[in-house]
Amino acid sequence: MQQITNKNTARLYVLVKLEPGVIEEFVSKSSRMKGVVRSSPVTGTFDVIVTVEEESTAKGLRVVLKDLCTLEGVLDTQTLVEVPLQ
Repeated sequence: MQQITNKNTARLYVLVKLEPGVIEEFVSKSSRMKGVVRSSPVTGTFDVIVTVEEESTAKGLRVVLKDLCTLEGVLDTQTLVEVPLQ
């Protein structure tokens, strides 16, 4: 996992619903992807929350669509884009 974190960075939170039994593999693979700064199992409707940081929202969404969503076992995602207030 890498960390960009500066005020001009786009940050996205991706809620991921997975097939049973693939959480550990998903977290392991997604944690190594470019742009992913954290991949954590959670309780509730979704199984994992992934934090993506990129230079722009468009680049962050590419990580979601081309990388995260193509991993084996992904059933559904919901992407939340952070909106800085200042």
